[in-house]
Amino acid sequence: MLDFGHFRNDIIVGHIRVPCEAPVLTWHDHGLRFNNGRGSRRRHPKQKIDLIVLHWTGGEGTAKQIYKTLTSRELGVEFVVDREGVIWQFADPARVDTFDAGRVNPRSVGIEIVNYGFRRGRPPRKGAVRPIYQSSLNGKARSFAGFFPGQMRSTVALCDALRGPLKAIPKRLPRNDKGEVLRRVMTREEVDDYSGVLGHFHVSRRKTDPGTEIFDVLTASVYECTTATAPSSTSRTSRDSLFTSKTANTLRCGSLRAAFSKQCVSVKIFWPNGVTSRTCIGLDKKPIYTWATTRTMKTSGGMMPKGKRYVR
Repeated sequence: MLDFGHFRNDIIVGHIRVPCEAPVLTWHDHGLRFNNGRGSRRRHPKQKIDLIVLHWTGGEGTAKQIYKTLTSRELGVEFVVDREGVIWQFADPARVDTFDAGRVNPRSVGIEIVNYGFRRGRPPRKGAVRPIYQSSLNGKARSFAGFFPGQMRSTVALCDALRGPLKAIPKRLPRNDKGEVLRRVMTREEVDDYSGVLGHFHVSRRKTDPGTEIFDVLTASVYECTTATAPSSTSRTSRDSLFTSKTANTLRCGSLRAAFSKQCVSVKIFWPNGVTSRTCIGLDKKPIYTWATTRTMKTSGGMMPKGKRYVR
């Protein structure tokens, strides 16, 4: 464990101190805490926490100023990484659900990193020393203010520390079909099927935080990139090989969810007429069986009654 002088080197998760390779101040040190009330609520004890959502603060204020601003807006966050890379903990993520990421709040832990992000005019005085980088987000070229090295090191250390007690959070980032970190908003179905670390812009089209630079740092820290629609730990090659172009065209008519195993992939399709169907595809790319799960549905082979029908 590291020695940070008057700083701690552990965070609190589920009333247990967890080692963290970065300087930390908890509510026992700074006296500021989000508890059950404005900006937060009690987290259900059986709620699975499988997401870490990264934000930037949109300014260069101190952690205490950020706490005051969030409280006045009836918002909250579990952690803030300040300009010097010190982690400020404002809530126990296993006990308290803070309001920072919309509908994924119940299953996520929020981390705010102090950074003004971007400005159309002159940057704030404290942010003038930040490096500027160019990137593409949601198909648009943008200029972002970068994080300081100490902030990025502390963010990676905090993500690693949280993954210890919160076992449902894998060391994973969302990616596109080329294997690159996803730089667009994810669909509702993609978010529902995903677990790991993501940005606020992944879950809300109105957001651009925390930019894209931090994900390059996480990738360098051996955070695995995985497709947004693939929740399984099965290898990407075997999963992707199951979907031929013909299969993709067939499934395009309805929204789908897919569950993967070592032997097959089960695809659940939600059709516009209200029918729900499933198709199980083996590793040889051939259907094993298909069935309508809600009511009789019409198929190219005739009427498919409710229940399973083997096709080979």
